[in-house]
Amino acid sequence: MSQNKITQYFNSTDKQEPKMAKTNNKPVESKTKSGLSNDIWNLSFIMSEIFSYLDYKDLVEFNTACKKWNQLTYSRIHKGIKIFSDQYIENRARDSTLYNIYNIDREAEKCINNNAKYANLIKEFTLSVNLFPKRLTQFFETFKYLKMLTFNNVKMTEEQFVNVIKSLTRLEELRFEYTTITEITRKSIYRQPFQIPSTLKKLTIKGKCFEGNAEQFIETINSHSNLTEFTVSSGDNEIFLTPFLNHYPSLKVLDYKIDRVESYEVLYDIFEYNPQITVLRLGLKYLDDDFFSNVQDNLVDLEELCLNKQHASTERDSTVNQIFTMHTKIKKLELFLDNMSETSLDLIIKNCPELTDLKVQFPKDWRTLTKAIGARCNKLEKLTLLPHMGLGKSEMQKFYQELYEEEFLVNTHKYKDTINELTLSYFNFIDSKVEYFEQFTKLEKLNFLNQIGYGRSSLKIDPKIPLWPNYKVKTINNDRIIDVELEKC
Repeated sequence: MSQNKITQYFNSTDKQEPKMAKTNNKPVESKTKSGLSNDIWNLSFIMSEIFSYLDYKDLVEFNTACKKWNQLTYSRIHKGIKIFSDQYIENRARDSTLYNIYNIDREAEKCINNNAKYANLIKEFTLSVNLFPKRLTQFFETFKYLKMLTFNNVKMTEEQFVNVIKSLTRLEELRFEYTTITEITRKSIYRQPFQIPSTLKKLTIKGKCFEGNAEQFIETINSHSNLTEFTVSSGDNEIFLTPFLNHYPSLKVLDYKIDRVESYEVLYDIFEYNPQITVLRLGLKYLDDDFFSNVQDNLVDLEELCLNKQHASTERDSTVNQIFTMHTKIKKLELFLDNMSETSLDLIIKNCPELTDLKVQFPKDWRTLTKAIGARCNKLEKLTLLPHMGLGKSEMQKFYQELYEEEFLVNTHKYKDTINELTLSYFNFIDSKVEYFEQFTKLEKLNFLNQIGYGRSSLKIDPKIPLWPNYKVKTINNDRIIDVELEKC
């Protein structure tokens, strides 16, 4: 529906006056304005939902359509903010010398002056440039209503960080992405750690985020008390696990990449103190009986589990015998495990009887996995498959063909009658055929992700060619790769 048609429909509906109809001599008011209070008839609610899917340029266009749409899109347009103006970005592309601390400071000043009036609407921001200390403080004192803040590849002192965080009393999500906080080498006005906002719910730390002692910064970060989700990578960041070595009632999601073998003991302590965790995502050095027994014995309410072990097998891997000896509540499972035996895979899947969403990388012997899925998965709704990355080009092609012709075309496993979304990552879309998927009786969506062999624009699909009847085909360019999405018409 075009913008003009949507505008006419919205305005004409809104202008209708309530009509009165007689039924048994009693006036009955029809559902026009009075019915708008119900969500079914509330067009403002419906249009707000539609606008939530639009990108920035479309939002700006719809913002000028009419007064009501202006009101509905206003807060979404100003939800985020960027320091650099489009003009500066264009000029910098022609002259790289413009990218210096003084020009950046001028851009930050203009950003503050131009957007201060929208400060109460601005909720998200990513800081990816270094600012002068005074400008940094001014910026976050102005935009103090932020709910989500990301530090991306920047460097600042502990004192500067505290100056930023002390203004953000409504902050709900804080992310550090390859950012460095340095220790203060002189006396600071902040002699004690600052209390992180009690509103903070999500904390993400990627890469080492501090230099030197940085004790004040570490204690400030660890002063949180209401997190529901914590994500951390790099063994150097193990210090940020300290708050969870006691019962931390609000924590539900733990995402941790383990770089050191000794980290497992810390992890087991966290499991013991926090049985309320429902989502566990781990990058692993090895798998053994202790790991699975600790998960099973302590995290009894676990609903989502992601295990990623891409390292060469160790002696500890070979001792795995007791993988989930009883049923779990797990509904979503992601497995990226090299050299797992058929027995191990079968035990994991067998003891997840409530499984509805499975994402898994094939072992070299792919039949061990399809056998386990076929025998155990009776409620599966979403399935994502990735090939073993150790296969050569000819081996990969052979794998595709055997999987399609032996598993998809021939076997009649139960999961083919329950899956509504199938995702194949690194599978060649051009070599796939619609008949390979005809046994998936409830399939509504089929995705081919990470098409890397075509170049940026050479994968072209003519919608008039009926290669995929009853499917709507869509391609998405993601820099150097292409995704293909098919939806049942």
